[in-house]
Amino acid sequence: SFGSSGLFVILFGQFMSFTLAAAFAALATLRLDCKLSAPTLSITPVYLALATFAIPLYCARRREKAHLLAQQQSEKTDLNRQNATLPLTPQKSAMAIKSPVSIADEPGTPTQSTPSRGLISRTPRQSSQNSRNVSSEYNNDTNDKEMSTNRDEDEQNERRLRAFGRHSFLGLIPLSRPITVYVLLALADLYAQVFVIWAFRYTTITSVAVMDALAIPSAMVLSRFWLGRRYSSVHFVGVTACMIGVFLNIFQDYEEDVGKRHQIELENLDEEYPHKALGDLLGFLGGVLFGVSNTISEHLVRDVRTAGSEKIARLEYLTMLGILASLVCVTQTWFLEKDKVEIFVLSIHDEETCSRDKVLLLWAFFSACCFIGYVGTARFLQVSEAVFYNLSLLTGDFFCVGFQVFQEHMAPKLLFYPSLLLIIGGTLVYEMTTSPLAQQELHESGNGHGNEEEQDDSNESDGLVLAAASGQSDWV
Repeated sequence: SFGSSGLFVILFGQFMSFTLAAAFAALATLRLDCKLSAPTLSITPVYLALATFAIPLYCARRREKAHLLAQQQSEKTDLNRQNATLPLTPQKSAMAIKSPVSIADEPGTPTQSTPSRGLISRTPRQSSQNSRNVSSEYNNDTNDKEMSTNRDEDEQNERRLRAFGRHSFLGLIPLSRPITVYVLLALADLYAQVFVIWAFRYTTITSVAVMDALAIPSAMVLSRFWLGRRYSSVHFVGVTACMIGVFLNIFQDYEEDVGKRHQIELENLDEEYPHKALGDLLGFLGGVLFGVSNTISEHLVRDVRTAGSEKIARLEYLTMLGILASLVCVTQTWFLEKDKVEIFVLSIHDEETCSRDKVLLLWAFFSACCFIGYVGTARFLQVSEAVFYNLSLLTGDFFCVGFQVFQEHMAPKLLFYPSLLLIIGGTLVYEMTTSPLAQQELHESGNGHGNEEEQDDSNESDGLVLAAASGQSDWV
């Protein structure tokens, strides 16, 4: 919903969009001025920086294990102390409730004839006693629920303790899930960026922008069928408005490309983009992988039940992404990008276009922005979802236009303004309605406690179920 928390999520998403736009502006400058066309080499420092989260993760895991062991020992001690007293309370309460005849035998209680079925007529003293019995029964039910909750927590702690020896990275860092999950994440995240960067070599910016926007439907489809999210018609309206804004911006770029084509010969254009179909395919794969990567990331950082806490979930996600992606980057750079690295090193000596200080400054700025982007993404996906994250990143192109206005004094084109309004409006519409994440949590909570609520208070349970059903009648 669009409240204080919704406004925070929107502003947080725009901060992420601005940070990543600044990062790729620096990368574009490195590619054009310094001939840095090795995508895995350029992003390797970012993943290496993320791998340093292994130190706080290792320390947090050790503290968590010590805490779980101490808590388990304390619970065993408390359980041994309570074993002698806890079983007596339900038994006494049951005897008091199941033996109404004993009420009339108390001193000072008028004795009345007892019907053949064993029932007695009620007196004010008996009504008071029955009220106390009902209150005692309610307290016993409350205690039973608390004990059930404690048992669930104990079982969860035991599962977390067993998980310490089940999954790990090289036997050093305990993991909450198999390492294969993080391998898939690292490959999807790395090659989403690599494919998009490679696509710029073979096709136009317009085609890459179209394919890159596929991250939104990719994340929606995967969230629907894997995470079980349900999207309302309002969500589809917001996404549609954003996509129309994107295509307006792309149409403007396309018109500029057509205008340029009339100024050059056709064979020169063919020489500039000799493998346009390959570039479109790479852009398509990059857009789909961006949606897959963001959805997997959301699942990992939000799975607090498996990880133990939000902090450990974030640390484990960032650590394993950094370590595994760094290994892939180093390997690919060594075997596939040696020639490009040599060209880049030779271009550094050209003081006019690419000095050493300029390279270090741009590369450090790019790495710092990407590092902040990954850390912020992990936190953003814990308070929001992958689809809204991709919608928020759509404004990155407009931040790049802002850079051009202030740095190069270039006025934006006519379609820039309606595109910007559509994207901002679609993002606000998407966030104003009930979040698919909140709706899913409400739905799961209702399923988890529906049976108990129906037994305790059927009227309240029916009201909650009807309210939930009416709230999601148009969800798909």
